[in-house]
Amino acid sequence: MQWLEVSVSTSFEAQEAVSEIVRRAGSQGVVLEDGPSGVVVTAYFPVTTGDETIDRIRRGVAALPAVGLDPSPATIAARWVADEDWAESWKKYFHTTWITERIVVVPAWEEVPRALGRHRERHVVGDIIPIVLEPGMAFGTGTHASTALALKLIEACLVPGDDAIDVGTGTGILAVALAKLGARSVRAVDVDPLAVRVAEANIAQNRPPVPIDVRRADLLTGETEPATLIVANILPEVHERLVPLALPLLLPGGRIILSGIIDAEVPRMRALIERHGFAAIRTLSEDGWTALCARRP
Repeated sequence: MQWLEVSVSTSFEAQEAVSEIVRRAGSQGVVLEDGPSGVVVTAYFPVTTGDETIDRIRRGVAALPAVGLDPSPATIAARWVADEDWAESWKKYFHTTWITERIVVVPAWEEVPRALGRHRERHVVGDIIPIVLEPGMAFGTGTHASTALALKLIEACLVPGDDAIDVGTGTGILAVALAKLGARSVRAVDVDPLAVRVAEANIAQNRPPVPIDVRRADLLTGETEPATLIVANILPEVHERLVPLALPLLLPGGRIILSGIIDAEVPRMRALIERHGFAAIRTLSEDGWTALCARRP
């Protein structure tokens, strides 16, 4: 099978906006690399996409000056790559990454570090929590700010014994984190059948302490069992659909973590949760991205 690799050379100023453009064009994740005159944003799309996807990205980048961002040089390159080529290319971008003092994301082709090994300078509290991933085409490696922020908020807001749901699970990284950090039960859902298969494989590789139920679904469709924590690293327009569905499913005092929010969308997301009776209890921001944790009364 082939995939469309699209690389956009842009300015440091516009890198987050360009990342959001390619995400909205259908990529579930992006890679950022320093380029000769700024940043190169690279994303991958299924074979069913092509000229339409490139045109959509081109139009989005061309519109950035209208909102005060200079995307120069704003050059776009595209090529078709086979599965095996993509897999090898991905290894250039994805390396062992410490998210917090305890959580470390490790690609399947690297060794899990020891707490007092190559990270001897870190003060590690308690046991480290390794999450081993083979990203496949589902992305979500933990290296992107939106995923890292979701992991940090899970560590901060999860209460041991939570019944948790990971919406839009992708590689399953957040579901694994929920299980390893003490959730009593974890359900993981994704509308993409490829993501479901990748998540199942990654979950099996991590041997979580509690079973993780993975299934294909659109958001919370078909969920009837109550939850105390719902996590979603998805686009703001999808959060607008998710929050009303989450409200009746969450028990009183239950929490929802929303990530995948560019800073400009934060006021809209705050208004969304407040409109549905949630109260924000924690917010984290990094590299132009924000995630928030809110509690149901």
